[in-house]
Amino acid sequence: DFRTEARAQAAAILGYIGVGVGMALAGAGVWSIRGGFAANYTVLAVVFWIVSDWRPSWAFGRAALRDLFGFGVYIALARAMFDLSKYLPVLLIGAVLGDVRAGLFSIAFKVGYATVSQVVSVLSSVLFSSFSRLQNDEEGLRSAYLESLRYMAVLSLVPVVVAYAAVPVLPPLMGEEWTDVVDLARILCFASIWWGLGAELMPAILAGAGRPALRFVASLVTVVGLCIALLIGMRHGVEGACVATALFYGVNNVFYQWLIVRTVGSDLWQVLRRIWDPFVGFCLAAGAVHALERFLFG
Repeated sequence: DFRTEARAQAAAILGYIGVGVGMALAGAGVWSIRGGFAANYTVLAVVFWIVSDWRPSWAFGRAALRDLFGFGVYIALARAMFDLSKYLPVLLIGAVLGDVRAGLFSIAFKVGYATVSQVVSVLSSVLFSSFSRLQNDEEGLRSAYLESLRYMAVLSLVPVVVAYAAVPVLPPLMGEEWTDVVDLARILCFASIWWGLGAELMPAILAGAGRPALRFVASLVTVVGLCIALLIGMRHGVEGACVATALFYGVNNVFYQWLIVRTVGSDLWQVLRRIWDPFVGFCLAAGAVHALERFLFG
């Protein structure tokens, strides 16, 4: 029931903004962040309790517990690895290059990722339900994945291009200290685009197809590979770390697609054709942005 969930999330966001901003204006400082989060989840719980007629009970089944635990433990581990791969670059850069460069990397990464994640995370959560219903229908699962991959690739292209073009606006709006973020953010936009070109679908399709262990292995490989790429890239400073991250996510997405096609019985080349055109489109759009800037500002 995604309509009810959307309404609950909207109410929770309003509660987060109201309490967080109100506490900040009242001088609560960083505690306003905690207050906002507390309000968000409180409102979400209350709304769900009101709109849903489901209530927890004391019913217990060992067979169900075994099935759910066997599935859920891999989902939990995979989610931990997936989230770690997002925060790992900042941890490593902070340990090797210092907190200032780690902060620059963190901000620069969020410029592209924050935009594309708004599209792909919503679609991914919806598609997990669809993939789950099709897990015993290999042809239907394959067709659903290929179609969703095409739409996600196209929809994620626009926000990342907008973020790429809008990065130079940050220093005039936020202050000259943001100048160092511009080039890093543009490099990392190439890393962010891969989330929309199929990487974000990996958890949904593998879990939906009943392969949570494979999802965990894929996420673990991502963490290890990202560590190696960053250690190599950081030899050339934070710019090298950004380039290494962008290149790694591109290669890693091909690895994801290889795992997925083995699961759904598709062909890797058939999948890559669906993400190649949006990627080329992003590169051409980035080139057009640079050409326009050179024409306007010299």
